[in-house]
Amino acid sequence: MAIKINNLNSKNNSGQTYIDLHLDLTTVQKDGGKGMSNNIVSGKDIVVDNDTTAIRNALINLMSTNKGQRPLSLGFGIDLYKFIGDPIAQLTAKAIGREIQRGIDVWEPRVTLKKVIVIPNVDALMYEVVVIVDPVALSEGSITLTGNLANEKGFNFVEAPLSVYSK
Repeated sequence: MAIKINNLNSKNNSGQTYIDLHLDLTTVQKDGGKGMSNNIVSGKDIVVDNDTTAIRNALINLMSTNKGQRPLSLGFGIDLYKFIGDPIAQLTAKAIGREIQRGIDVWEPRVTLKKVIVIPNVDALMYEVVVIVDPVALSEGSITLTGNLANEKGFNFVEAPLSVYSK
C-alpha cells in the first residue's frame, strides 16, 4: 500500500512538489556551495526527477515491475506479464485495463486515473496501451503514457503517441 501524505500541496525550497530518484541512477557533477545552508557536497550527486517527470517515471516503473519482483516490497507492481501468452482479444484487453487501474489506485496516490485504453493489435501480437492521469497537487495538466504489451518483451514504454490513439 502506498503511503498517503497529507501535505501534498506544499513545495520544497526549490519549488518542486514531487522529487524521485531518476530510474537510471545516473550521476551528475555538482558544484559545492559556499553557504552553510547548501547541503550539496562537491563531486557527483544522484540525478533526481521533479514533478511530472517524477510521476511519469514512477508510472513506467510501476507498469514495468511484476508483483514479487522487488524483494522488500513483494506486492509492488502491476502483473502485466500474466497476460503474456493469452490470446490477443478484447476480453483480455479489458482485463489488462482493470489490472492497470487497480495498480495505479493502490501504488500511485499522487495521481487520479482519468482513462486507460488498451487496444488489441492481433497483427503485431501486442496490446497498445494509453494511460492518462491527472496529478493531484500539480496544475500542469494531464500526463499521458503510451506503450505496448508484447508477448516477447512485456510492457514497453513508447515516447511518441501511438497511431491508433487520438486525444
